[in-house]
Amino acid sequence: MTDAGSPTTPAAFGAVTEIIGRWSMSPERTRITLSGAVALHLLGRRRGSLSLAAFLARLPDGAGQAGLAGLFEHRPALAPHRLVLLDEQGIAASFAFSVLRDRPHRRGLVERIESDPADDAGAGEPGLRLFVRNLPVAIAMFDTAMRYVVASERWIEQYGLDETALAGRRQEELLPQTPDRWRQTLARSLAGATLHGEDELFIRPDGSRERVRWEARPFRGYGGKVTGVLVFTEFVTARVEAERRLRKSEQRLASYLETASDWLWEMDAELRFSGRTPPAVCTAVSSRGRTRWEFAGIADPDDDPIWRRHKADLEARRPFRNFTFAWRDATGRLVWLETSGDPQFDENGTFTGYRGTGRDVTRRVEAETRLRRQAEQLDLASDIARMGYWNRDMATGTVQWSQGLYRIAGLDPADFTPTLANRFDLYHPEDRASLIDSLETARVTRSEFEARVRVCRPDGSIRHVINRGRFLSTGDDGPEHCFGVLMDVTEQVEARLALDERNRANAIYRAMIEALPDLVYANDCAGRFLAANQATAQYMGVSAGEELLGRAFADFMTGEDAAQLCGDAGALLEQGDTVIAEQHVRLPDGSRAWFCSLRAPLHDIGGKLIGNVGHSRDITLEKQARAEIERLTREAERAHDILREATAVMGAGFAVFDPKDRLALCNDTFARTYGAPAATLRGMTFAELQALPAFRTALDLQGMSFEAWLEWRLASHRRADGTPFENWVGAEALYVREQRTRSGYSVLLRTNVTDLKRVEAELRSRNEELARLTAELERSKAEAERSRDLLRDATNVMRDGIALFDKDDRLVLCNESYASSFGHSSAGILGRSFVELMRLPAFASRVDTRGMTFEAWLDWRIKMHRQASGVPFEGAIEGEAYYMREQRTADGSTLIVRAQITQLKRVEQELRRLATTDGLTGAGNRRDFTEQGAQFLARARAEGAPAALLLFDIDHFKRINDAFGHEGGDEALRRVSRRCAELLDGRGPFARWGGEEFIMLLPHADHTEAQIFAERIRSAVAALEIESATGSFRLTLSLGWAVSERGEEDLDELIRRADEALYLAKASGRNRVRAAGEGK
Repeated sequence: MTDAGSPTTPAAFGAVTEIIGRWSMSPERTRITLSGAVALHLLGRRRGSLSLAAFLARLPDGAGQAGLAGLFEHRPALAPHRLVLLDEQGIAASFAFSVLRDRPHRRGLVERIESDPADDAGAGEPGLRLFVRNLPVAIAMFDTAMRYVVASERWIEQYGLDETALAGRRQEELLPQTPDRWRQTLARSLAGATLHGEDELFIRPDGSRERVRWEARPFRGYGGKVTGVLVFTEFVTARVEAERRLRKSEQRLASYLETASDWLWEMDAELRFSGRTPPAVCTAVSSRGRTRWEFAGIADPDDDPIWRRHKADLEARRPFRNFTFAWRDATGRLVWLETSGDPQFDENGTFTGYRGTGRDVTRRVEAETRLRRQAEQLDLASDIARMGYWNRDMATGTVQWSQGLYRIAGLDPADFTPTLANRFDLYHPEDRASLIDSLETARVTRSEFEARVRVCRPDGSIRHVINRGRFLSTGDDGPEHCFGVLMDVTEQVEARLALDERNRANAIYRAMIEALPDLVYANDCAGRFLAANQATAQYMGVSAGEELLGRAFADFMTGEDAAQLCGDAGALLEQGDTVIAEQHVRLPDGSRAWFCSLRAPLHDIGGKLIGNVGHSRDITLEKQARAEIERLTREAERAHDILREATAVMGAGFAVFDPKDRLALCNDTFARTYGAPAATLRGMTFAELQALPAFRTALDLQGMSFEAWLEWRLASHRRADGTPFENWVGAEALYVREQRTRSGYSVLLRTNVTDLKRVEAELRSRNEELARLTAELERSKAEAERSRDLLRDATNVMRDGIALFDKDDRLVLCNESYASSFGHSSAGILGRSFVELMRLPAFASRVDTRGMTFEAWLDWRIKMHRQASGVPFEGAIEGEAYYMREQRTADGSTLIVRAQITQLKRVEQELRRLATTDGLTGAGNRRDFTEQGAQFLARARAEGAPAALLLFDIDHFKRINDAFGHEGGDEALRRVSRRCAELLDGRGPFARWGGEEFIMLLPHADHTEAQIFAERIRSAVAALEIESATGSFRLTLSLGWAVSERGEEDLDELIRRADEALYLAKASGRNRVRAAGEGK
């Protein structure tokens, strides 16, 4: 009916008695689609399709066959063809089919249902009644006695009628307030007249008034006989009131125009002002007898190109519009005026002058000037920030770039103009598809978009940028603009890549240190461990270096032995010295050992001394060997010379193998064992190295076959647990140790213990290095003195609170941020004890005591302060969260650092919620279920209890979206999610798995309970009635479940089995519950 007019206009109503449906045929001429009464007759619904063969089967033999062939041919227009069609019960009805004019496709109209000549009541009338009942307009059908036959749903709703008491009643009986003119003229429609009223008053039963527009049209049966009247009505109260408001607005506009600020002027034939209405801006200056440029203070208009063009327009008698010029008033203020005018001629065509209007546009010009200045400042700011912006007008398709964006792209605006076709050409080809997807998703969801992409410049360089923006709109018709910002982050990306490379190198160096058999560690100024390698942990009797952190040597050995190992490190480090000494100490396991220890000062990035770093090497065997050497020296000088020659070439070989067991790094000492340069060996596997002829020939198998030795050696290499062992290659005894790092690298250290003189050479070298470091430390100490004063001033501008208490626990230093918590300046609280500060009223009344009484909280706080272990903890003052850390210094002072983390806490909580929640249904998401499901299964496995997993989705969800829109589909997902969560009642995790699919886990549920609970979910969802804007509907679920008897299966396997059961439920006809393994 849309071709005949809008459904809410009388023209559309007039078509009701003529056009009652539509038809169209598929391009391949295999199916025909019907709507309206003909669809109701054949299909039992308002719209549907059937195959052409089925349509032809509904034709009685010979009925309408003559016009059928021509009806479906491709012609511009056809006269209506009458077809008699049979419904499923064999009831015949006549329809008139026609083809729409000037349409390229085969489609057309179905005209009114004609009555059968043998039936006076009209066989087509029931079809029309059904059609009228379901029309989306207010329409009613009356018989010749003006009694109701049928009315549309909107009619019944509009007039508040009872549908059950409608048939056979008159309109005036039900609604006495019916307009008189409408009631009086309905009888004339029975005589064949079509009548209407544009604005009639209708009073509702509740007394409210409505303006009604109506039309009455006779309904004709077979042969043209009038069998009733069809009446269409429409409430037009809103339109009438809108027209009244429009008239009032027009009156206000006319009143405004009478008081407008525009002024009128006239010029004579000599282009001199002859008269004007006085504008407020120039009432103090007379313009009569002066030209416009004289009025503006321009001596010669030919000297100014703008005035020269304006004068030429005037002399050529051309009309002009919006000519803007500046003029200074009596106070010297610059005023901008805008004028428009037309030439005037008398009845003989003689030019008599100009007449026009003018207005003061000073504010507009000043605003435009400010906008230009702001635009220039914005371009400057974007250039400084390495940013650019762009805008796309969705209506016109135009694209605009800022100067900053041109600079990022390395393009010249004169050489390149962005368009819809080339706007993505500046991006790297590999990034364009993802950027387009991000824009399309943001357009559909009306959300912000962000994409990290690369920009390819014409000079071949590449810039890394972040493209961020949103689609903007002012109504519901979709976005009107797309605005975005391009941020150049090339330097940040390159810095991150460089940092990753440094971290990789550091990982290799750390692996080397971890594999060393020597003790490598770092201590703070109080002697507590800051870091330690695995060898240090083993010597101290613990399993890992992390267990040493925060503890000292004295915690693992006697005070005398700890002092021996540490030495007087504190005093020496204060002087900036590097110390090398030998100590003989008792280890935690009771054994005694000799160590050669090197201690050097450790500074932070700012040059502040924070402790020392140490390297202690177990030289017990070396000391024993050195004593043996001294004894042998006394026995024979020749033996002494041989020993000196052996120690001169002493050195340790080391190598690093990557996770694929290929040699990544080695030294020459290691390479010499295999008779080849180090560069040649890199890339070879460990097994390939052992098979090299030079190594195999020199290897001492100690009575084993090479194959047996190789099998043992490969096994120890794969184990790489740090256990040392010896190998003999040629005449050299090698002390070998291998260690696997967390990243999968294997570090091998091989020490030649036959050459002890090499140790003496290393010590001499270290003494020289010690002397160099001592000189460097002296220079660093002087620099630290200069930095001390700067550090004191810097603390006062920090947002973090910093305070220092002396060994008597009195405040000797703090910044203003710390002092503000106590309601004083820093000078006002210096000298007070820690307890006194805690009891100050300004602090005690605001601190969060964490649910304790103040005295209980104060006892806990004093205990933490006295410990000052460096372990961080949190607190709060008036709702502001703080991260605090207290550390004891070597002289007994206590350093407190307090940082505000309120915003960080809020962001952390919000990110945790967003990361685990589905935005539409409020249920958990896939990530949340994966984490919780794994935890529940692990608990079930530990308890030996069963667990059931249920996986289900909504049947025919696409049909729901097609029929009730995405709003209806979203409401269905929310209702199903809420109902399932109510049934589960927090017993286990529940989540939206994806699309219309949901998942849940039932702890302690066996096969029987899983089947019962699954059936409860299916029946509960089937009972839901979903309300949407286009109507209500019901839905069903298909559900599959699987049970892990004792939690022995992992989550992925359990989901896979439940998914197979879900597939079986759908294959069995949907709205089913199936168990995993059922049907096998």
